[in-house]
Amino acid sequence: MHDIKNTGTKTSDYVTAGICGCIKHRGVYYLPEGSDLSMLIQSAGGIKPNGDLRDINTSIIIMHDSVYNIPCRNETI
Repeated sequence: MHDIKNTGTKTSDYVTAGICGCIKHRGVYYLPEGSDLSMLIQSAGGIKPNGDLRDINTSIIIMHDSVYNIPCRNETI
């Protein structure tokens, strides 16, 4: 999958979503409509070693113009 980082508007087949927190490459990504959070995490290079996905549902479908935060261990959501 090829994504475009740090772009602006929605196209008909793509959604724009941001990701931050304990992620390797924070930013804004274009992903195909219907992509889930795990695809966004993968596009961002994965989580950092101290990233904590225990309480995160990575199968949720990402929403256009949303930002997702991946917490670090010992940090409250």
